[in-house]
Amino acid sequence: MGNPLESLTVDVKDNVARVTLIGPGKGNAMGPAFWAEMPVVFAELDDDPEVRAIVLTGSGANFTYGLDLLAMGNTLSDTMSSSRSGEVSARPRTEFHATVKRMQQSITAVADCRTPTIAAIHGWCIGGGVDLISAVDIRYASADVGDDR
Repeated sequence: MGNPLESLTVDVKDNVARVTLIGPGKGNAMGPAFWAEMPVVFAELDDDPEVRAIVLTGSGANFTYGLDLLAMGNTLSDTMSSSRSGEVSARPRTEFHATVKRMQQSITAVADCRTPTIAAIHGWCIGGGVDLISAVDIRYASADVGDDR
């Protein structure tokens, strides 16, 4: 991981990579940096022969709140705005599809990873977080998952 990451930290120790969601949104929400960084990070870890397992977790009190609506709202709505303005074109829907497909690549990168993957889930894990943990090989949830303590 040559470049500093905005939405993740990666720590490799004793052949295990720990990938931690760090935001930058509230509750480790998945914003633009997350969608760009996840496929790159998982491809690099999967290609590293020294990494024998990958543990995915969230920082703070929660695993993730899912999609960062504040950060991603404009990205998603901009692709559809011209269709609402009366333009008769497939372009907005095509651009929306391409955006969602790029986002899906982040989840697919985890699912396609040949290195064993484990999600260590705590606190809230909702929305896109459920998609993310569905892509790992093993899910380990603490007793406080979904608890509002």
